[in-house]
Amino acid sequence: IEHPGLAGGHLGAARIADLGDRRFDFDQVLPACKAFFRQAGLERDIPLIAAGGVRSFEDIQRLQNLGADAVQLGTPFAVTSECDAHAEFKRVLAEASDADMVAFTSVAGLPARAVATPWLKAYLKAEGRLQAVAQVKQRCTKAFDCLAQCGLQTGLKGLKEWGQFCIDNQLAAALRDDVKKGLFFRGSGTLPFPELRQRDPQRAGAAGPAADACHTAASLSTGRAAAGKLNSGASTQQRSLPWTPAPPKPACASSACATP
Repeated sequence: IEHPGLAGGHLGAARIADLGDRRFDFDQVLPACKAFFRQAGLERDIPLIAAGGVRSFEDIQRLQNLGADAVQLGTPFAVTSECDAHAEFKRVLAEASDADMVAFTSVAGLPARAVATPWLKAYLKAEGRLQAVAQVKQRCTKAFDCLAQCGLQTGLKGLKEWGQFCIDNQLAAALRDDVKKGLFFRGSGTLPFPELRQRDPQRAGAAGPAADACHTAASLSTGRAAAGKLNSGASTQQRSLPWTPAPPKPACASSACATP
């Protein structure tokens, strides 16, 4: 269950005007879905996973209390040292605030949320003019054919209000660290750590990626108290899951994993 008012990328609402609609709020959707699954006898067959704006232990706890079996995080992990994205890609996501975000209609006809980069700002200024002259094209001008329905290719088939840009081009630019031309999808909300954590070559060489993972996990908490609260919450959780959880991993014994 993705909250269209909080998630990044393409969103599960038909119109931009619907993104803030209360009917999508977790406190309404999660209990209703859980009740339906229970009534249909599917509660143990379908895990209910919440996504969008999850940034802290408190967020996870609240969503579980509403009925979620698990949560999905995208943006917070995209900017960690373990992610293989380029540093500039991570920087754009990490430094963006909610004031830097914009919702718009993608070429797929769905609302989307991304960072207002120079390209996206320029495109949105020209969007009306581009839609006004949109024409049906016999084939994809980029020869990608990535979408069955694309506003750029089928602009006069009732899709003129759809986006008028090549999404493959813009996402590829973001992947190349081209901030001026890239489309950088991002979810709403402040990230759970104050700065972009860079990979420490000395620590990575001594203890490997596992040590980096430990430090990233530590930065997601608010210190020892939050970590203790998380452990306490996990030990008292009595939720019945429809699958067998993996056994807990042993604690990292490396000195590189020690929380300062």
